[in-house]
Amino acid sequence: MKGHLDLTRRELLNSAVGAAIGSCLLGCVGGGKARVGGPKQRVFEISLAAWSLHKSVFGGEFKMIDAPRLLREEFGIGGLEFVNTLFEVPTGGYVGRMRAECEKHAVKPLLIMCDDEGSFAHPDRAEHRLAVRNHLKWIQIAADLGCHSIRVN
Repeated sequence: MKGHLDLTRRELLNSAVGAAIGSCLLGCVGGGKARVGGPKQRVFEISLAAWSLHKSVFGGEFKMIDAPRLLREEFGIGGLEFVNTLFEVPTGGYVGRMRAECEKHAVKPLLIMCDDEGSFAHPDRAEHRLAVRNHLKWIQIAADLGCHSIRVN
């Protein structure tokens, strides 16, 4: 989908290949065994931070519900790191549809990066508690999607 990202598909794939080679080298240095012959297996699956797509999402080129299909069909990527501000409507129905799209396209939902929900470091106790309450919904959404965690900014 040329034009949807700042990177071309070729640049993205070249970066992914570089990361894969680096991972393999680290695996060999760390005691891993290099394979000779036989079917090729990935040491690590590649994931994409949804923020990489934010300009296209905010620009109306596609919606986040389309991200699992895009990742799998266009880039061969099997993991998705969500961003809370890119969810159209974080309702139960929407989250269920997103999980179904991930399953349909064999994309693993990994985490949700959370922005604009308040500061855990705020000196005012009421503001701090509000931030905690605001993040609790994202913990539940992450669990409903099958993510292992949220990341708080």
